[in-house]
Amino acid sequence: MLARAVLIRLLGSLGAPFSIELEPRRYVGDLAQRFSDRRIVGHFISEKYLVNEMLMPSGNRGIVKSYSNVDAPVRKRLLLLGDSHSYSAMAPACSYYFSEVSFIWANKVDSYSPREALVEELWAAADFVVEESAERFFIANLCEAVN
Repeated sequence: MLARAVLIRLLGSLGAPFSIELEPRRYVGDLAQRFSDRRIVGHFISEKYLVNEMLMPSGNRGIVKSYSNVDAPVRKRLLLLGDSHSYSAMAPACSYYFSEVSFIWANKVDSYSPREALVEELWAAADFVVEESAERFFIANLCEAVN
């Protein structure tokens, strides 16, 4: 819910209304899959602006998604670095508002591995850079960064 509040505040400061399409999708959550492979139906933000997705052969770290929206109210580039929250919600949501959104499943603690060069390239071209971390990773990432 905090991510939604931050997004609404950011969009409000840019003069953009909050308007997003949802679509039903069958899925197994990243934590739930540790206990069951049973799929449920959830309502996710439509990825109608998705233009490219590069998956990894194993695991999630390094996944890349690119979005383009020629009718976006905010004619800016956003680089979003994060985890499953960014992958399934924040990146698609931001694609409704920003003309270009690049998402990479990576974080600073891991030096953005295995996509260091791509992060550097997109960072240089971005108008905004957001790094998101789920609560369960935040303390571990913070402690590793401080030590």
